[in-house]
Amino acid sequence: MDLDWFELASSIFNSIFVATLATIINLIIGIPLAIFITRKETILSRILDILVDVPYVVPSAALGFSVGLFWSTQAFISNELFFVIMAHMSMTFPFIVRNTIGGLSDLSIDTEDTARTLGARPFAVFSLISFPVIKFSIIAGIIMSFTRSIGETGATTAVSATVNTAPALIKRMIETDNFFEASIAIIALIVVTSIIIFTLRKVLGFKRVSR
Repeated sequence: MDLDWFELASSIFNSIFVATLATIINLIIGIPLAIFITRKETILSRILDILVDVPYVVPSAALGFSVGLFWSTQAFISNELFFVIMAHMSMTFPFIVRNTIGGLSDLSIDTEDTARTLGARPFAVFSLISFPVIKFSIIAGIIMSFTRSIGETGATTAVSATVNTAPALIKRMIETDNFFEASIAIIALIVVTSIIIFTLRKVLGFKRVSR
C-alpha cells in the first residue's frame, strides 16, 4: 500500500497527545503519592510502595485490558480515547513515582521538619526546600514516562480498536506485510520523538550528572 502521510501524522499526534496528558495526570497524582510513601511510616504507605511496582511486572496488554474492562463498566464513559489514556497512565505511573521517591530519599527529613517548625506551610516546604533537590529526579521521570507512553502498543490495542496511535499503526502495517511503510513510520516517529525529548530537556533544564 502507499503510505498515507495524513494518517501517519495523525497517529503521531495522537501518540504525543496521549503521552502528554498521561504524564501530566501522573505528575499531579504521583508526586503527592511519592511524598506520602517516603514521609509517612504507615502500613498503607508500605502497601502503596509495593503496588506502585505492579505495572513493571504485568504485561502491558493484560494491564490495558484490565483498565479497559474496569472503565467500560462505568455507564457514563464510552470514549475509547479515555480508555487509552487511562491504560497509558497505568503503564507509566511508576516512572514518576519511583524517580520522585529516589529524589526524596536523598533529602533529609530533618531539613523539612526544621522549616515546618519555623512556620513554613507544606506547599512552601515542598516548593522552596524539597523541589529544588528532587527537580531533576522528577524531570527524569517525566521523560521516561513520556517516552514509555509514546512507544506503548499492547495496552493501546487492548482497550481500543479505533484510536490510531503511531505504534498501533506500525503494528498494523507489519501485520499486513507493509514493511517499507512501517520503516518510514518508525523513522518519522523516532525523529519527532527525539526532537520533543531534546526540547523537553532544554526547557526543563535537565542536566547530565558528571562522573
